[in-house]
Amino acid sequence: MQAADQGLPGELSRALTAALAASTHKPRVFLPAMAMGFHGDTGKEIVDESSPRGADFPADFADNREAACEPALAAGIRKVNMRFGLALSCDDGVLKEMLPPFKLGGGGKLGDDCQYMSLTALSDVISLTGLSLRDDAMRR
Repeated sequence: MQAADQGLPGELSRALTAALAASTHKPRVFLPAMAMGFHGDTGKEIVDESSPRGADFPADFADNREAACEPALAAGIRKVNMRFGLALSCDDGVLKEMLPPFKLGGGGKLGDDCQYMSLTALSDVISLTGLSLRDDAMRR
């Protein structure tokens, strides 16, 4: 067992999927959501779903959490791994919290300005979640 899989998050994932797999009334679909980090620190390289997983702690953590959800798939529950970064909305969430310092002139770049961060519109997250629930061809 890798260090990233030890502890409460991995245990909770395994317990949840074991309960779903053993359930008399299994859900049709299971949408485990992971934070950004599956691909690790890729520097300036742009990655997509066909890119290999990273070799650092966030990548190990995400990969192990997804693996912990496999009992649901083995029990015939369609599984769609949801991977996205910060979900942004002007009305709520992290962007709303980040905007006031920038509007007051307190915002700025961090580090050497070469850090990439996955950003997703909240409306896209909601649409993708709905599509994943409805479209039986979506699985992972």
